[in-house]
Amino acid sequence: MLDNQKEPHEAEAELLVRTLESTSEETRTQFFQLLARKRDWMEDLLDSATVEQRRSESSRPLDDVLKEAK
Repeated sequence: MLDNQKEPHEAEAELLVRTLESTSEETRTQFFQLLARKRDWMEDLLDSATVEQRRSESSRPLDDVLKEAK
């Protein structure tokens, strides 16, 4: 897929972000307060934030991770 062609869900998500960016700080605060009450969505958001935060970390072989888990 070309860079300028996005999946429909990507384009929709970007529209939601642009809309949120264009609102007042008070509206964004209210939005985030409402979002925090939606447990499933909040878990998804925290998972996504963790993945983004760790994206630059080096990877480890799965076997090593599993050995540590024992």
